[in-house]
Amino acid sequence: MIFIRFVIKRYSIFVGIQLLKKRYFKPTYIIQAAQILNFVGLGITFQIIIGLAVCIGFEWLEDAEFVFNFKLLSLYDFKYRPSQTDAIRVVVNFVPVCIIDYLIKRERVAEDRKRLVKHSTAND
Repeated sequence: MIFIRFVIKRYSIFVGIQLLKKRYFKPTYIIQAAQILNFVGLGITFQIIIGLAVCIGFEWLEDAEFVFNFKLLSLYDFKYRPSQTDAIRVVVNFVPVCIIDYLIKRERVAEDRKRLVKHSTAND
C-alpha cells in the first residue's frame, strides 16, 4: 500500500509539472478520472483525492443519507475491512469533472487556433 501511495503521489506531481509547462494534457485525464468516484461497499474502500475535493453522494448504513464533503488534502485510501460489509457509500467528486471539462475545452481551442494558422498560411 505504501508503494502504491508513493507512485500515485509522484505521478500526480509529474502530471502537475507537465500541465504547468503546457506540454500535454493526457496524463492529467488519468489522474483526474481516478478521483471522480469514491466508494465504500462490501468492506472495500476506494478513495483518491489530490488537492481540492467537493463531493456529493449517498451513504447507506441503516437508512440512506445525503453526503456532502469539502476536502483540501492529498489522500489515497484503499482498504478491505470485513467488519464493514454492511456499509455502502457512493460519492462523486465534482472538482476533477470540472478540470477535465476545462482541459477538453482548452485543447479544442488550441486545435482550432492551429487549424486557423495553417489555413491562413496556406492561403497566403
